[in-house]
Amino acid sequence: MRRLLARDVLPTAAEQAERLPGDELAPRAQVVAMHAVTIPAPPGAVWPWLVQMGCDRGGWYAWDLLDNGGRPSATRIVPELQGLAEGDVIPGWPGRRGGMTVVRLVPRELLLLDWAGAGLRFTWAFALRAEGADATRLVARARVALPRRLGPLALAGRAILPGHDVLQRRQ
Repeated sequence: MRRLLARDVLPTAAEQAERLPGDELAPRAQVVAMHAVTIPAPPGAVWPWLVQMGCDRGGWYAWDLLDNGGRPSATRIVPELQGLAEGDVIPGWPGRRGGMTVVRLVPRELLLLDWAGAGLRFTWAFALRAEGADATRLVARARVALPRRLGPLALAGRAILPGHDVLQRRQ
């Protein structure tokens, strides 16, 4: 398999300009990280990998030491992790109950995650689009709306996003 380069995950100008589900949840987002990649597989083959994402699940598929507590991400589809539904919480770190809530799920088309607390809002949309019979365009957009008051949480939000950007590129 060919290793993806940073330029391979850049969204087109049209993808950057389009509205994705979840944009309305953080309309005043100060930080946006967006990536897009064409995967040589149909949406039905890509979808199971998205559904099993998360700590204490299939992992985040990036650098496991940084984003999965050192646990290796799945290298295969795990059938028992395919039952994701709206309202489910995807753990953000191993052993923790909190995480991102699935707010919208359209099989083989869209997975929208959301986390809100203490004035901060973080949304993460994964949109799948068929490109012919054998390829999928995956567009991922993370949006962060920071608290109005520049406190520790707002500073942490600004500091975390560059790291998220790097991890999402790898993902």
